[in-house]
Amino acid sequence: MIQPIKPMLLDRIQLPFDNEGYIFEPKLDGWRVIAYLAGDKTVLYSRRGSDISDTFVKLAHLHTCADKPCILDGEIVADDGFWSVRKGVGISYIPFDILEIDGENVTDMPLIERKKLLRQNLFSNLYSPVPIPYIEAEGRKFFDLAVSKNLEGIIAKRKKGKYYAGKRTAEWVKIKNSKYIRECK
Repeated sequence: MIQPIKPMLLDRIQLPFDNEGYIFEPKLDGWRVIAYLAGDKTVLYSRRGSDISDTFVKLAHLHTCADKPCILDGEIVADDGFWSVRKGVGISYIPFDILEIDGENVTDMPLIERKKLLRQNLFSNLYSPVPIPYIEAEGRKFFDLAVSKNLEGIIAKRKKGKYYAGKRTAEWVKIKNSKYIRECK
């Protein structure tokens, strides 16, 4: 049985900032999931460590999208933009970090190097997960864009930061959009 890795937790700050030492990503409104992509199967674990693979059978193919076996940290989002999974709504897995590749723990590597490994290890095809986009240094401008698009906010991550499983650190901080409102259909 696999001992699931606990995801790194976000600290929270109030105001966006610019800093050359950080990257900025959109804050997704989904389910945080650690994905184990082995040679012959995909196993998905929730933030609390429960195996949720059977809940998300549409993602059972993810292991076929990786060049080498790996462990990813990411988020499952509904294709309609809402986090709740409803019948008939498509879902996607959006990875934002790689924790292990081909049996090697890479959590001590700088984040920016892990981002490169993540992109290099995933195949580019119609069914592959697409790593989350990010920008460097310009957090204020990115936050303004997130607010204009009614997104939940942004995440600021230190480029040279390590991955601290199960810990809340200032390496990753969320900056929430106080005007964020999910529209119900």
